[in-house]
Amino acid sequence: MPKYTNTTSQDISAGGHLVPAKESITIAEYIQSLPAGITENTTVGYIDPILLSQKVTSTSTVTVPATTSAYEVKLICSAGDATIKFNSASATGKLIVAGETYSYRCFTRVIDDVRFTISSGTVYMTVSKI
Repeated sequence: MPKYTNTTSQDISAGGHLVPAKESITIAEYIQSLPAGITENTTVGYIDPILLSQKVTSTSTVTVPATTSAYEVKLICSAGDATIKFNSASATGKLIVAGETYSYRCFTRVIDDVRFTISSGTVYMTVSKI
């Protein structure tokens, strides 16, 4: 996990985390844009929590990676609309429309795949460790 150090004499907010003056914090995420006075310790390893990131524009099935039991499936519809179903074509569908985000946190293996029915639209799907 990355470690960030505040080199100033004032507390600074970095990526939504408070870094006290002259102290360091270790967090489970990478901060892309560091404010002045914050440095990153690059010798500390970083584990990418993203297991899958995919743009879906047509009717298809996307398999959720089986690398962890605790994960979050996030679906963001950026245009048009889509119907999603989990694990089975006969499952009850959920309609998501442009501008809508749908998240499902799984603490055990619940979702094996997501089935998309899209006539015109774009859905961004991410699966990340939690």
